[in-house]
Order: sequence, then structure tokens, then C-alpha cells
Amino acid sequence: MSVYSKILPILTVILFASTQQVSAKDLGVIGKTYQIKEQDAVEQIKKKLMVMQENGELEKLKDKAIKKSLHTLKNPKPNDSITTAKKRSQTLHNPTKTYDEAVTDDEGRILLAAGSKVNPLDYMSLSKKIIFFDGRDKEQVKAVKKMVKQQGAKLKPVLIAGSWFDISKAWGQQVYFDQGSYLTAQFNIKEVPAIVSQEGKSLKIEVIPAKDLGK
Repeated sequence: MSVYSKILPILTVILFASTQQVSAKDLGVIGKTYQIKEQDAVEQIKKKLMVMQENGELEKLKDKAIKKSLHTLKNPKPNDSITTAKKRSQTLHNPTKTYDEAVTDDEGRILLAAGSKVNPLDYMSLSKKIIFFDGRDKEQVKAVKKMVKQQGAKLKPVLIAGSWFDISKAWGQQVYFDQGSYLTAQFNIKEVPAIVSQEGKSLKIEVIPAKDLGK
């Protein structure tokens, strides 16, 4: 497979996006008209790519695309709907899920009847505490770092915003990110820092301001 066929779909978009727009007015029909034969768009793009490759533009576009992808990977989209905690609060979250429709296997056999209620804590336990925090807030980062150092593997740090890559590198350990706000939505977390732990068959959600963490 040639280099052109590999990057053609992406660069087609780039070329269209970078093409100068030309405005035109409808002047009507003057004299006899002839059908214009369409040029081979693929050949035009190939020629354009060859020119870009020769003058170094293609390499610059590749480097730019790689850098952009890495930046997005290291800095996922933040959850800006979650605010910074100003006071302590505590709630219990019931993780029980009700199935409105029957759950079947590949052969159509019913595993769970419609209306069944399942609490995942009946089958497994939350062995670690999870702390959600905003990596853009220096006070939160400092406080959570101290807690992680004290509790070690018992505490799992999860970002709702900020660079998991930079903080993981600075701390010398893995820091996670709530991609797509899936976990915070499941636990109905509205403020951070927030600590999630198991209490019986429920999950305890503790919202604690950064200045009070560890106290």
C-alpha cells in the first residue's frame, strides 16, 4: 500500500479545508455552453501530495497531527459540570439496577427476568477507596497526593479534569481519568474532592474540601 493511499482520506479533508474560497455571481447564460469534463480528483490530490512531500509540508502536517493526538490523549475532555467542594457532605448511593427488559444469553435463554433488581455489591466488593479530584486545582492535587502517599494502594486517584499523564509522571504512580464522566455520573458526584467507599450494600460518597482532606 502506497503512502498516498494510507493518508489520502485524512489529507483530502485537510486540502479541502485549506483551499481558498472563491465567491461567484450568477451572470446567466451567454452564448453556447459546453459540458465541462471532470478532472480526476484523486490524481490532483496525489500531485498536491507529491509537491507537499518535496517541500516538507507533508512531514510538518504529520508531526502536527501526532502532537495534537498526544495532547488529546494526555488531556482528556474535562467534566466542567462538577464544582469544587466548599463544605463537607455525605450520602449513600444504592448501586442496585433494575432491568426493564429480560436479559438473555446468545441462545435466547433468560438470565434475568424483566423487573429483576441486581446489586453488584452482592457479588463483589469495592476493595479500594476511590477519590475523585480536579487536576487543575493545585490545592486538590497537593491534598490528594498526601493522602495517596499515606494510604498507598488502598486509595485509587481518579481525575475529573487535568492531565493524568503529567500527574502520574510527577507522582511516580498511575493516576486515572474518569473518561466520558462515566463513573461520576453513575455515583451522582457533583462536587470534588469526593471519596467513594463501600458501606454494607451501598456506596458512601464523602465530599470533602481539599483543606480538610486527611483530617
